Amino acid sequence: IIATQNLFDLPDHMRICFVCFASIFVNFGIAVKCLVYYLTSTEYRSAMKQLFGRHNSVAQSLLVSQS
Repeated sequence: IIATQNLFDLPDHMRICFVCFASIFVNFGIAVKCLVYYLTSTEYRSAMKQLFGRHNSVAQSLLVSQS
């Protein structure tokens, strides 16, 4: 624990730079995860299309005709 505290014992301006730099990688990782899920999972892809309003008209018509 002491070694970790010494590692992050930075001046304020350096700590802000470190946090901003680290947050870029965190945000990039989150964005890439969404793209990978979209490309690999049909269920995730259909949920994203439904969420953003891009419905598949063929699937919609099949659902309506079956009910």
